[in-house]
Amino acid sequence: MDDEKHVMGLVSEADLVRKEELRDGGFAPHTLPLRPDDLTKPAAATAGELMSVPAVTVRIDATLPEAARRMARHGVKRLPVVDAQPG
Repeated sequence: MDDEKHVMGLVSEADLVRKEELRDGGFAPHTLPLRPDDLTKPAAATAGELMSVPAVTVRIDATLPEAARRMARHGVKRLPVVDAQPG
């Protein structure tokens, strides 16, 4: 989180697996297509270099169908929940 308490990014298991897979040159068919930030992941040494940005979040007052649609739309399996009020 930044100084204003906004989620800056998210490191997921998928990020770590993709990093190792790309580092070793393993481009399995199920991993394609590559996203633009995938090309920088093999060299990442810190969470900041590896994290997915922007972080996809959901507000605490979102309905479950809204959260599910957000996850599907952005292709994520993790969804940090944030306060309904900014800051």
